Amino acid sequence: MLSNSDRQALYDSLQTPDAAREEIERLRLASPMKSVGKSALTNMVTYLWSRMMGKHLVCESRTCEALCFMHLEHQGKALEIYPQVQMLRVERHSVNGHRTTEPITCDALVFMVDRIVFLECKYER
Repeated sequence: MLSNSDRQALYDSLQTPDAAREEIERLRLASPMKSVGKSALTNMVTYLWSRMMGKHLVCESRTCEALCFMHLEHQGKALEIYPQVQMLRVERHSVNGHRTTEPITCDALVFMVDRIVFLECKYER
C-alpha cells in the first residue's frame, strides 16, 4: 500500500490535475462503496487476501473479477487496488420514455506504476 507521500509522488509523475486528484482521493477513501452480491444473483462474494493492501479485497465473482484482482496482485505493476468504486451518476432512457438516474460502480480503482485506472471486469463474449 502506498504512503500518502508516495501517492502524491505518483500523481506528480503522472501530471494529474488537482481537481482529478481530489476526485480520485474521494473515491479511494469511500471504497468499497457498495456491498457486493446484493443485486448480483449469479455471482458469489469472494474474499481475496491482498499482501499489497494488507487486507481482504471483496469482489463479486469467484472467476472473472477474482482472477483479475489476483493477476494485478502478482504481476508487479499494481501498487494499490480499491474495490467497488462509485463513479458517476448516469442518466438512462428506456424505450417507453422513462428516465432514471443511477450511480455506476466500477469493479476497482487501481494505482499502477505508470497510470491510474478504473477497472470493470467482464467476460469476453
